[in-house]
Amino acid sequence: MSVIAVGGVPMKYNLVRVIKLVAPAIKGHFEGLNFAPGSKNTKICYLRLSEKLDPLQVVENINSKPIGTTKIKAFIPDHVPDLPLASKLKQIPQKLRKSLRIPPELTPRQLIVTTHGLIMQEMQAKYTGLYKLSAKTGKKGNHELLNTIGQVVFDRLNEIMKSGPPIDSCFKLSNSYRKKHPHFGDFQFILSTLHQLQDAEGKPREQIQENELTVIPVERYNIDSILATCNKYNDKIISKILDHVNNLKTEVNPDNDSAEEAARVKVREQLKKLTPYLPNIIRHTVNKYFVPHQTSNVLVWVYGEPYLPKKEVMAPWASRLRAHSARDQRMYNMLVLRAPRHALPALLAADGTLIGGSKLVIRPSDLPMLKVRVGSFGTQAGAPNESMNEAMDVDADFTEEWNEQW
Repeated sequence: MSVIAVGGVPMKYNLVRVIKLVAPAIKGHFEGLNFAPGSKNTKICYLRLSEKLDPLQVVENINSKPIGTTKIKAFIPDHVPDLPLASKLKQIPQKLRKSLRIPPELTPRQLIVTTHGLIMQEMQAKYTGLYKLSAKTGKKGNHELLNTIGQVVFDRLNEIMKSGPPIDSCFKLSNSYRKKHPHFGDFQFILSTLHQLQDAEGKPREQIQENELTVIPVERYNIDSILATCNKYNDKIISKILDHVNNLKTEVNPDNDSAEEAARVKVREQLKKLTPYLPNIIRHTVNKYFVPHQTSNVLVWVYGEPYLPKKEVMAPWASRLRAHSARDQRMYNMLVLRAPRHALPALLAADGTLIGGSKLVIRPSDLPMLKVRVGSFGTQAGAPNESMNEAMDVDADFTEEWNEQW
């Protein structure tokens, strides 16, 4: 890692403020070390850059345009003074990093795990019947089909990381995977894996057509029908509860009743006083907790095969469908759309559209999917002890990022 210095920093500035000032110019990962005395009531801030950043280019970027109202200038120091490090090294704040679209730095293991999850998501999204088919395989429906496919995908990614040129992003790794294992081979991959499992169990081979696995399911529930069902049974529920409350014993027998029973009677008396309000309370509770909540907008995944067309091509198409689009930073061929719920049928009807030489696979983001765990799949060379939780946290970070972008 390289260290650069930023001089002319006002005395009142702290590390976080300096980092926020220079982050848009650096556009990469770095951390603030500490300050050293400067000249004319200023100080010098030392920054440690990621190995992926060229210190000469970073210095040029910082000095190429004014940074706020300050006169700070970056330079490469002849030597780094033996400074006491800050109690906690300061990095780019998460919200700022996301707004600058700087992806988290990932270890080789995390690259494989995160990309593996994205490819398994794409496969289950395209082949919507794969989840249900997999649920019938293995002992007690433990999804042996998807887990076996996941093992093969993991091994393929591991091989790509070890055999090819260095890869430092999920975007590049997912692209390399599809160059070596194109989309048109996925169905045969699924079918051959299924047949291998059935042969091993002595079961007859199930013959499946590709179009049987790519049917887009209709909406899994209809809010209007659920609401009508709740209203239908509301009166019966209210009647039963009111009958129960009205028949509660509220007479106290001082000779036979214990103090505890007398207390219960007092509670029953108060409950009977609530009888006029119970119907409204019950209806509110049923509507709040039994009717699924639907947002006014939906998220839709769009995959390009064999690639995603350029922004200039996709933006007008998304605009015609009244959808806001954002390209995924990790999956090389994925676009996420946010559209009004009533526009969902039109979006799904566009599945299979050919744009810019690519076929679009369009799916709702709430499909049932299995998250294949890779903890037992072996280890990537050079990283035998890395935490799996760390990689899963990265995946959760990206999921949260989608919600913040809109």
